[in-house]
Amino acid sequence: MTNQIRPFLRSVLIGNLAAILLAAGCGEDAPPPPKKETRKAVTQPKGPLTTPVADLIVRHDINDRIWMEDRLAPTTDERRILVLQFFNGFVTGDADAIRPFLADVEQRELDALVASGDLQRLAADIEGVEIQSGSTHEGRPAVIGLFEFADRIEGQMWELDDQGGSIVFRAAPSPPGLCDQLGADPFADWYAVVAREQARMNESDLGIETAEAVEPPEDESAIGGGPGGGGGGGRPGGL
Repeated sequence: MTNQIRPFLRSVLIGNLAAILLAAGCGEDAPPPPKKETRKAVTQPKGPLTTPVADLIVRHDINDRIWMEDRLAPTTDERRILVLQFFNGFVTGDADAIRPFLADVEQRELDALVASGDLQRLAADIEGVEIQSGSTHEGRPAVIGLFEFADRIEGQMWELDDQGGSIVFRAAPSPPGLCDQLGADPFADWYAVVAREQARMNESDLGIETAEAVEPPEDESAIGGGPGGGGGGGRPGGL
């Protein structure tokens, strides 16, 4: 069967998720309660402190066409830098900068982009890249890169695997038309679309197998299976 789920750079369009502010209604003011001494709550920082993405972009010479909001960035500086450097390779057309991050399948896809000249054309045409971090359906880290061109936005999700301290980026499967089915949670939606597409393809394959199973037998007289034909049926040559 032909696998319609291509693992590399398929179109996906994700709108920026805006924060929704709820305004509280105001009625007639109630009498103020008696004042009492209060102490300011001390908020403890959650998790490790991180450097703002904008600072990391400057420090590590990342192309200014790349951007990532702090709230949608990985939660450690090390992971933020790796993600920025990975996408920087696409923006600058530097295959050698991308290759160390890729698994075998993706490296072959990259080699094809280089050989065809598509990587350099891609780099020249990119107007910007927005990066969002999240997680896979299995809870592993993942990032989505949205490549902005003059006439379109294309994107790809990458699953991040930690292999002995080195991070490998594996392209998530991307069915055609996936971009039209993403909503408020693009990471969860991505895998839901993939699962539906895989189920549809499996049903299609099952239908083909069922049709083959009920295919009417060939004319017995043509294969020597009729009266006096000798032999016990089967195809010519006993196969």
